[in-house]
Amino acid sequence: MPTLPLDVSCLPIPEKYSNLTFSGNTDGKAPNLGVVVHVAAPPHVVFDNLTRLKDDGGEFVLLERGDDKSPWPVMSNGVRIFAFDTNDDIFSFDPNTPYKMTYRIVSSKVPFLFGVCATLEVVRGPTENTSVFMDTGIVHSLIPQCLLSAFFRKMVWGPILKRAEKEFASGTWKEKYKGPATPPPCDRQFA
Repeated sequence: MPTLPLDVSCLPIPEKYSNLTFSGNTDGKAPNLGVVVHVAAPPHVVFDNLTRLKDDGGEFVLLERGDDKSPWPVMSNGVRIFAFDTNDDIFSFDPNTPYKMTYRIVSSKVPFLFGVCATLEVVRGPTENTSVFMDTGIVHSLIPQCLLSAFFRKMVWGPILKRAEKEFASGTWKEKYKGPATPPPCDRQFA
């Protein structure tokens, strides 16, 4: 099983949005966001929770479908999502890396958040039925640099990751799971 360094690269902008102006000043900037969270649930349960729509208890509202070339029902290249009741986001997705997606903010209602280009990835954890969630990239924000990762870890992703852990521990993930019947293999592992 290969181990991996923290990947700070973003997937390319989907072709249908290549002329769209994204909010914030993220082009060519050095990465300033690095969130790593160990999760007591396997990658497919975590990724399913990350991509769940509001109708299914998640944080996303589907604005426009992507190319549907994905094992996941919602997440595909070019999907446009209204996330967390605040952000109009475009996602990049490559089915060759089924637990990785890049999000870019088109616009945000959050007055201190101007723009984001970041990549989310879920990899296998160091032990069975665990995973590691990573959010890395560039954030243009009024949040002080020293607090940025903590803000994203606790306020943005923390509740979703805790929900995945709770569902896995109780077994309720099976009835809530919207992912593929046979989850894609997660061949990357955090060491």
